[in-house]
Amino acid sequence: MLPLKEKDAFHARYGCTITQYIQGQRMERAERLLANTDLPVGQIAQIVGYQNPSRFAQLFRRNTGQSPAAFRAFSHPREAE
Repeated sequence: MLPLKEKDAFHARYGCTITQYIQGQRMERAERLLANTDLPVGQIAQIVGYQNPSRFAQLFRRNTGQSPAAFRAFSHPREAE
């Protein structure tokens, strides 16, 4: 755990806690993977650091306002065959 002074400096620089920053970075990577790959959501959850896909989906929805599957469908539409 970082001393209070370092936590305050981090918050002053990035505008969030260390945990929020890490979670944001994970979600940004998950968004890129969902938009640009066909990897299963559970595998993406593991890649970005979540062992529990349900927890990942819960946090993803909280951050983006939509489920990982809905995000993928909107950002990665299938072309008509």
